[in-house]
This record gives sequence, structure tokens and C-alpha cells, in this order.
Amino acid sequence: MIKSVRGLSLRFFKTNKFTAISSIVSVMLAVSLIVTMIVFSSHAKQSVINEVKNVYGDMDLSVGYNPDQNKLMDKSLLQNIKEQENVEYMSKVLVNHLQVNKLNTAIYTVGVQNDSLSKSRYHFSKNISNEEVTLNDGLAETLQVKVGEKIKIENKSYVVKEVLPDIEAGGSAPDILILSEGAVKQHIYEKTGKHNEATYLLIKAKENADVLALSSEIHKIDKELRIDIAEEDEFLKSNLASLHIFIIVLSTLILIVTALLLVSNFEVFLYKYKSQFAIMRSMGATTKQMFKVIFIQCSVINFFGGISGLLLAVISKRFLQSCLEHLFAFQINSMNFDYKIAIVTVIFSIFFIELFMLYPSYRSSKILPVKLMRENEESDFSNKKIRSIMGKFLLMSSLFLTVLGGFVANKGDTQAIVILIGAIFLVLGSIYFISDLSLFDINSMSTYNEKNIWKEYICCY
Repeated sequence: MIKSVRGLSLRFFKTNKFTAISSIVSVMLAVSLIVTMIVFSSHAKQSVINEVKNVYGDMDLSVGYNPDQNKLMDKSLLQNIKEQENVEYMSKVLVNHLQVNKLNTAIYTVGVQNDSLSKSRYHFSKNISNEEVTLNDGLAETLQVKVGEKIKIENKSYVVKEVLPDIEAGGSAPDILILSEGAVKQHIYEKTGKHNEATYLLIKAKENADVLALSSEIHKIDKELRIDIAEEDEFLKSNLASLHIFIIVLSTLILIVTALLLVSNFEVFLYKYKSQFAIMRSMGATTKQMFKVIFIQCSVINFFGGISGLLLAVISKRFLQSCLEHLFAFQINSMNFDYKIAIVTVIFSIFFIELFMLYPSYRSSKILPVKLMRENEESDFSNKKIRSIMGKFLLMSSLFLTVLGGFVANKGDTQAIVILIGAIFLVLGSIYFISDLSLFDINSMSTYNEKNIWKEYICCY
């Protein structure tokens, strides 16, 4: 026998299992989609930062002359740049093409200083002396040399200090030799008779400095200087723009889906309880008691739906990613699941949905019994057949588009759009399908009769 309002609230779940489960599933799907979107957005932003760092290292600017200008960077120019207020530190780089004796071919060569800026830019970790060289793995295999062995460059012997992994660029790894700044400077002097301080400079700006403003100040020193800003790489800018569009689409979709799921399912949820609320109100139940019943039900649905949504998001990240990669034959960058952001998002989502559910529930708890019954009698479910047909059509269309996008459509933007449309149809079809089942459950459910409601209500005192 039920002895409290809380027990009466939980009893409704036992007698309306399908509505309770479908409501929890609705919240679970909404929370899972929101968590996935927020975590993905956070990861995407960090991925762009990591991509810039991977390409450019710690540098913010590179400053130098174009090769066709035939201009040299002298000490006075370097000093003027160094004296700029927002320059934290800079590193000199000399670029040349030196001939490897064994290959009888000139290889792209950089002369660097042993500082963190150069190491992050060219991805080497060990200091290089004037008699040492670092090279990429592909070139090392071609020369058949390992760390500690010697190679001849421009008829001079150098000990291999480090072999770096190849950096893929357009399907091929460019060969590179990394020598000390002094060694390359000496080679340039022997070839040209000129002392070149640097081909270009790697510049690290001070924290929170305006990089664009700094580049403008440096450009004032010499109008012919070429200044490259790490964040302005065209490839990264294009990807970032596409990413923002994708996030906007996801954000819009998640809001629409959440609203549709909640409205469709909880409208049915409240409809099924209105008749029971009317009986309780007619027996003298207060608004406060009715509100407490609804509040407990909403809290239980939100709690289990939110936790399930978080678990679904974690499972999707861990297990579905590999399945999608195999199914659609594309590579997805590994993403760390940020549990801190996810938990905060779940709490916020539960709070928002709680407010969303409580408003119509509060109104229902205050309406008089006669008005409640009249609203139920006037409810129109005549479009049930249309909703059923629409749901089945969307589900079948989503299956067709997913298969088309994965196996038929050409790779690229067209394939992505087809798959995205298929996903949207799947979600919308699921909404109509769940709503249709809920309406069926309304017509076939067994509700409390007045005697049972009266007994259970009396036991609350």
C-alpha cells in the first residue's frame, strides 16, 4: 500500500511503464546529443590550436625576405626587430640547398639555433653542433645511415645526431637536412662570399600580445619584409570556417531535436496524467501536493535520462567511432572525452529540461477537475495515421540515404551532406515513431479507477 506522496508518484511509473521509459529515452537522446556537440566543439577548438602548434611550433610570426628579392638580413635589422615591445624572443634560421655527396643532389637545408623555438618548429629535440646533422627518416633510408654514422655534405663529414619522422605533405615526405646555424652560415659564405645573418626569423610574441599589431610594427621597419602569421595559414582558415559552419548546423539541429522530443513526448506524458490529476483534485488534493507529485516524476525522469545520456555519449565516443570509420571508410581524429565539460553540460541540461517540464505541469496542477476532463476530451489525435506514415517514411529514407552516402556517393562534400541528411531523417523519424507509439499506448493503457486513486490518496496522510 502506498503511504506517501512520493510513493504515489513512483506508482505512476509502474502503471505507465511505456510512457515513463519513452520519456527517459527522450531526455537521454537530447542530453546525449547536447553533450556530444559541446565536447566535440571543445575538442575542435583545441584541435585547431594543436594543428597550428604542430605545423609552426611555438612561433607566432616568421619574418624575412622573399628569395627573389635578393636581400640579406643584417645585424641592425635583427636588432630593430628584437627591440619591438611585444617580442618575447626570436630565433634565426638560415635556408639553403646543400649537396649530399652520396646522392650528388642538393637537399633542402636549414641552419638553426639550439633553442626551444627552432626545436618546436622543426621537431628536433637534441642540440646540434657544427659537426652534426639531423635528417628525416626517408632521407636516412635512402642514404642507408643511422644515428651515430657519418655522411658527407659539400665534401664535409657530419655525424647523424637524430633521425626525425617524415612529415607527410601532399602524399610525399620532403627531404630535409638540419644543421647548426654556424655550419650553414659558413657554407653560404664559401659559396657567395657574403655574411647572411638569417634567411628569416622565428618570433614568439609576449603572452596576450596582439600578433597582428606586432606584425604591423615590424613591417614599418622595412616595407619589403614578408611576414607570415601562424594563425593565418589558408588551409587552417578554410578548415576552421568549415568547422564553425558544422558546429552551427549541429547546434541548430540539437535545439530542434530537443524541442521536438520534449514537446511530443511530454505532451503525451501530461495528457495521460490529466485524468488521474482530475480525480485527485476532485477528492481534495491541494495544488502543493499535486505539484510535489509532478516534481518527483520530472526529477526521476530527468535524472535517469541525464545519466543515461552521458553514458550513451561516452559509449558512442568509445565504440561507435571505430564502427563509423570502418563503415564509411574515412579516418576520424582521435578525441579525448572531456568529462568535466560533459558533466557540467548534463547538469545544465537537466536543469533546463526540469524547468521546461515543470511549467506545463504546474499549470496542470492548478486547473480545476472539470476543466481538466474537458481538455482531455477535446484533445485531437486525428492526425495519428499521418504521423505514423511520416515516421515510417523518414526512417526508410534515412536508411536509404545512409547506405547511399556510405557506399554509392562520391567521397567529399556530397557524401557528407547525404549522410547528414540521413541522420536528420533518422532522428525526426524516431520522434514521429515514438510519438505514434505513445498515442497508441494512450488508447490502450489501463488507468487507475476512482476507488484505487482514492485509497492511495487517503494513504498519503
